[in-house]
Amino acid sequence: MPLIRPFRAIRYNPARFPDLTPLLTPPYDIISPDEQEGYYTRHPHNMIRIDLNRVRPADSETDNRYLRAARHFADWRHDQTFIQDETPSFYPASIRYAPAKGETKTLLGFFALVRAEPFESGQILPHELTFASAKQDRLQLLRHCRAHFSPILLLAPDPTGRLRPLLERAIAASVPAGRAVVDAATVQEAWRLTDPPLISELGGLIAQAPLMIADGHHRYETALNYRKEIAADAQARQALGPAAEFCLAFITASHDPGLSILPTHRVLARLPGFDAGRLLDRLKERFSILPLAVDPASPDAMPALTAAMQQHGRTQPTFGLVVGAREDGSPARLWVLTANEPVAAQLDVRILQSEIFETLLHLQEESAVADGQLRYVKDATQAARQVLSSEAQLACLLNPTPIDAIETIARTGGRMPRKTTYFLPKPLTGFVLYPVDPAALPDPPTRP
Repeated sequence: MPLIRPFRAIRYNPARFPDLTPLLTPPYDIISPDEQEGYYTRHPHNMIRIDLNRVRPADSETDNRYLRAARHFADWRHDQTFIQDETPSFYPASIRYAPAKGETKTLLGFFALVRAEPFESGQILPHELTFASAKQDRLQLLRHCRAHFSPILLLAPDPTGRLRPLLERAIAASVPAGRAVVDAATVQEAWRLTDPPLISELGGLIAQAPLMIADGHHRYETALNYRKEIAADAQARQALGPAAEFCLAFITASHDPGLSILPTHRVLARLPGFDAGRLLDRLKERFSILPLAVDPASPDAMPALTAAMQQHGRTQPTFGLVVGAREDGSPARLWVLTANEPVAAQLDVRILQSEIFETLLHLQEESAVADGQLRYVKDATQAARQVLSSEAQLACLLNPTPIDAIETIARTGGRMPRKTTYFLPKPLTGFVLYPVDPAALPDPPTRP
């Protein structure tokens, strides 16, 4: 079963920074270039300078984003911007947010260390494929800084519903460890739990079953690669010991009422010789195609398409298509595609990728992303807007994947296509940091 550990976290010094709002960031992989610039201007000690330092045209082997991140990390530890807790702790957290207009949820979880185990051990389960370039980026940051900054989101099965009440008890027994107000509807808070019985109870509950990666597959695989590197280097292995085996995680229950799963839509552009009419004709061989009588540019368009997708998706794999105006004068249209054959055992996104992208459009996912032909977009309205403005040629919209289907795939050793799910909420980066150092682990060795 997964090995979970409390740790001596590095945190922003509460005496200097009682409010963490201007200092924390979302996970690096959902920050746009414009947002990156915004975090740079928000505060001189914002986490963006470490977790996602700017790329500069003059970057070189002696001055680059990873070396600058490492210098910031070292400087901020030296000048007490960061402090390290004296007692190994778990860090319970609460995230209140609004997944949709008029709806509010609160997720409970906790920050801890988890040992990075190979997937074949069955202790940590992935559910999505990954990109090599993203793992190389995170590995460079980890090599230079020797610290984990952004937590992996892990889900515990918790079939009896014991975790949330236990976290409520843990929060009541903890001391505050920071608060950040993201917007009017989103507040994230963390506490520091040092009570040994509660730490033991919480760790014991989580260790009863394998954990599934919800968010952070690239970061987890990076931790695995780093662990292998250190194990192969005798000097580094002696210096870091078991510390290199662990990574930073945020753990919650897979069926916590505060957890939301959104789809990640696909937008296609720069396809040579693309003809929407010909594609629709070929799709009729495999799918039932329903046109929607609504102006794609109207405010009612996306709600209507989403509702139709959900209705048809209850029984069959279903997608939404946004097709732009065509050269023959046909206007932009919205379509609902439903698979003709009963394929209940297959996920919508797998059918989209294999039968449409690969078979009909001859696209391979990773190379299509690298060439700018395939983009991932979280918001359906934004995806449609890219097509209607002629920035893209086609938008393929997806229904959310149920958590039970995701867990089944993970438990049976399967992998979903890249960027299939979008879990909410996402713990902010910077509440707690894990320095890869034996002194951060419980019962650190005595040093001369």
